This record gives sequence, structure tokens and C-alpha cells, in this order.
Amino acid sequence: MRLSSAVYNALLALLLVAFLHPAAFAEQNHIATDNSTEINRNAFQAAPTPAPPTPSNPDTGASFLTDVTPEEALRLITEASEQDKLIILDIRTTPEFLIGHIANARHINFYDSDFTERLNALPKDMRYLIYCHSGSRSERALTIMRKLGFQKIYHLQTGIAGWYKANLPLER
Repeated sequence: MRLSSAVYNALLALLLVAFLHPAAFAEQNHIATDNSTEINRNAFQAAPTPAPPTPSNPDTGASFLTDVTPEEALRLITEASEQDKLIILDIRTTPEFLIGHIANARHINFYDSDFTERLNALPKDMRYLIYCHSGSRSERALTIMRKLGFQKIYHLQTGIAGWYKANLPLER
């Protein structure tokens, strides 16, 4: 099915508003942002940084997950080196990714049927920074990544919405 240019432009405008002003978009469109039937008016505000979980040793090596703020994520990215690489994973939908993403991010759509297989094809011993729009999809992806044996994961807890709110650079 081919969309008319008017419908396409309306959808593009809707996506831009949803990306640039997520709380206003959710409220205006009566979208529940917390999987309930009511609007969560704080869904796009940065949550306080929880203490990092204690490292665990489920199989062979120590693994860890660390929630990071946008500023901490930027520091991880800028300090990464050839010897200590950081792979950035954007797990949003393709339209979300095309609106703007962190530079050099790899795109793997969380909703694609082959999401787990695509994750499983990645090296497990690398460091990863994972994010979505607000942190909820990436939270669910973390469970999958742990089960697959990933060892070093940084989670952008506020998602790209927090990154944008912190006025950090986006690639389009």
C-alpha cells in the first residue's frame, strides 16, 4: 500500500512531535506510557540513578549491568578506544532511528521477529551501550542479553529522550 504525500507528511510530523516532545505527545494523544490505562505524566522525566547492581557470575566470567545517565554515556563513548571498544545499540523502530540517533549506533529493531537472533550474532565479550526511546524497551532487551551471555552492558536509563533533553549530539 502506498501512502499519499499528505498522509506521509502527517505521519512524519507526528513522529517528529513524538520524538521532540514525548510527554506532550503522550498527553495530547491519551497514550499510556507505563502499560496501564492512565497517562503516566512523569514517564519521560529522568529517574534518579539507582545504585548499580552487584556484579554476578552466572556462567564463566563476571558480568555486569550499569545504568548510566546521558552524560555518563557520552563519556563512555568518547573514552572508548580500539582496545576497549564500545558498541552502541539503538533498539528503536526504523522511523525513530531515522529521526535521530547517537553517532555510530547500530540499529536492531526490538520489535523485529529476528531481534534475539540478531543480538545473539554479536560478540558477547564486547562492551555495549543500549538504548531505546525512554528506557522501557531497552530494560526488556537487557533480560534477553543477559540470557544470551552478554557480559558488559551499559543501559542509557533515560533513553534517547534523556539524551536529547541533555542537548547531546544526534546523528540524522
